[in-house]
Amino acid sequence: MRKVVLDTNVLASALWSKQGNPNSVVEMLFKNEIELYYTDEIVEEYDEVLRREKFGFSENQVDSFLQELRKKGLSAELSKSTEPFSDETD
Repeated sequence: MRKVVLDTNVLASALWSKQGNPNSVVEMLFKNEIELYYTDEIVEEYDEVLRREKFGFSENQVDSFLQELRKKGLSAELSKSTEPFSDETD
């Protein structure tokens, strides 16, 4: 099974329209075809972005969606890399 971290834009697009690739990706998650990984920070970003007025999603819609994502996904803990980056400014 493929392991994924979903970009916030994919989730917003999937909630916005039931057609297109973003919705297909979310459907794959709910059909257990992919495995979602998230951190608390990622879910906080999902929450903040999906509640933006410009999207018009209801609080209940966002709450329910995020609750389902947490049920389907796996919480991951990240550790800080000790390896130097080739481009520290990136």
